[in-house]
Amino acid sequence: MKRIFSALVLGTALASVSTAFADQVSYVGNDIFSNSGTIAFPSAMEFGTASGVFSPFAGTAATFTGFDFDTYASGSAQTILSDTSGVNVLTFVLSTSDYSESLVPDTMAGASPGEEDLTILGVGTFYIDGSAVATGNFNLNSQGVPGGPDSVTFAETSYTTTALTPEPSSLLLLGSGSGLAGAAGMLLRRRRAIKA
Repeated sequence: MKRIFSALVLGTALASVSTAFADQVSYVGNDIFSNSGTIAFPSAMEFGTASGVFSPFAGTAATFTGFDFDTYASGSAQTILSDTSGVNVLTFVLSTSDYSESLVPDTMAGASPGEEDLTILGVGTFYIDGSAVATGNFNLNSQGVPGGPDSVTFAETSYTTTALTPEPSSLLLLGSGSGLAGAAGMLLRRRRAIKA
């Protein structure tokens, strides 16, 4: 009986481990920035990858909202991304609680005089249809010439390893595992009572 109970406990533990996931979504496209401290996203972003809670948005294009990156840290959180799958809407709200930007001279060989590299880092929250689903990172790297504005290429990837709202499948597995453990406990107590 102890073997059966141990097997059930081990199975429950393995089921819990299998619920771990790493949801990810990324976009690639063009941006425009100048020495005025602003950044714009002139067109829809090309889709990169998606998994987990972001899967419905695979193959869709997103719209990014431009903002003043020089003064953003002292402002309020704002929606940076909007992506519609046809049924659902994914948004990403950038937070000012952990945000940084830097604009430094481009030292790469072949760079134009005055060319600068822009880096923006931050954290935020993903929402699907207005409900928070996951935390994520915002990481933008870009280059351009001040006084342009200059159209450049950027890559932005946001991902999470912890969901704020459990997936239905995860809740189902958790419930099944708890039920099995409870049933095993009752069976063990009954067997001990019969022996007594």
